[in-house]
Amino acid sequence: MTLAVAGAYYVVFRLLERIAQKVAWPAWVQGAAGALLGWARPPRYRSTDDIADLVRQSRS
Repeated sequence: MTLAVAGAYYVVFRLLERIAQKVAWPAWVQGAAGALLGWARPPRYRSTDDIADLVRQSRS
């Protein structure tokens, strides 16, 4: 029973999040669905080709 409820919860909010993207609903709808799924936002990485900069970042 727990697995079914958790699965249904996930599917409902994942579909709500996808529909909000396609229909262009307000951003708070997508954010609310994502928050209820435990998602804040995807990580953003800085692109760099400078090896020395990457080494400095890894040491800090």
